[in-house]
Amino acid sequence: MRVRIEKVIQGGEGLAVPKDGRRVFVPAVLPGELVEIELVESKSGFSRAELLEILEPSPARIKERCPYWGVCGGCDFQYAIHAEQIRIKEGIIRENFTRIGKIDEINLLPTEVGKPWEYRCRSRFHVDLRSRKAGFLGRNSNELVPIDSCPVLTPKLDSLLKEPDLLIESAYRLQQRNHLVEVGALASREQISLLGREIALPVLDRTLYASSEVFFQSNEVLLEPLVSYVQAHVVGDTVIDLYSGVGTFSAFVEAKRVIAVERSKRCLAFAKKNAPHSDFYTGNVANLASVQKGRIDTVIVDPPRVGFDRNLHEKIAGWGTRRIIYVSCNSVTLARDVGTLVDLGFTLDSVKQFDFYPQTFHHEAVAILSKGDAD
Repeated sequence: MRVRIEKVIQGGEGLAVPKDGRRVFVPAVLPGELVEIELVESKSGFSRAELLEILEPSPARIKERCPYWGVCGGCDFQYAIHAEQIRIKEGIIRENFTRIGKIDEINLLPTEVGKPWEYRCRSRFHVDLRSRKAGFLGRNSNELVPIDSCPVLTPKLDSLLKEPDLLIESAYRLQQRNHLVEVGALASREQISLLGREIALPVLDRTLYASSEVFFQSNEVLLEPLVSYVQAHVVGDTVIDLYSGVGTFSAFVEAKRVIAVERSKRCLAFAKKNAPHSDFYTGNVANLASVQKGRIDTVIVDPPRVGFDRNLHEKIAGWGTRRIIYVSCNSVTLARDVGTLVDLGFTLDSVKQFDFYPQTFHHEAVAILSKGDAD
């Protein structure tokens, strides 16, 4: 069966609509390509297909750089030039705001672009203790793909694959029953954290502290532009940083009062070191009644992929908030939550993509919302 790819959608599949009107999802394709496919799954209204041959390739298609592409479960977008990856992700963000957030037009600012390779400073490796080999899990598989180098990792982090003894030693120390052990790692330009070891990470004019056991932004190149962007949009005297993690944003906020909210005690231990000027609240974001009774001028929020906790939208609206800075790694839940906030009276000023995950379909975006006088 031959189809023409109309666009790439959330999750990275291409969408084709043949003459019978059904929606067909095809992997590893680009907009405009004519491809030969075989249907492998059909449900009411849509089908999934296997790509057999690319008959008319896109001008943006290139040869994948990594020899493990298609086998490793990591990078899945290496077949497109970097500019096309960014363009496709911008289109996905727009579509999510239209389809999910019910916001037809957004002010999508130019994407903040860093390095397409050697950018990732945090990763989760897997080690097979029987073969004493390290790498990543295979695509749609729980089997190890041994890898000796990964081109998206920073040189410091990639050194763990080139000389895997530290990963293997760490896997033994974790003492898991399974022979296949996950080992988290975080790297600065000078240090590597394994097994929760604290390291120092220079960011702008500060030094932040974190470890492999806590969340830390994974793009070494774009972290500083992201922090600066958030910092530039803060207004007012009272700021609350929800899902604050290790205090990556709180550390740079200059306000009379900064409140950091984080449920992970490990993260909060680092946050107290990174942002000592903040007031800290240990607990679930969903239970915020005791944190602040008065007005909160700016809310910084960087939730997990699932987005806002239940009823958080209403809590924020009840604080008299003038500015919301919403950092997200999932534009589906970002669009959903922003749509709800708009219904509560906020205005969506802008959305900006930060190209945190080149060579993958993942993307980071920041939405700026305001209400009343936010200047």
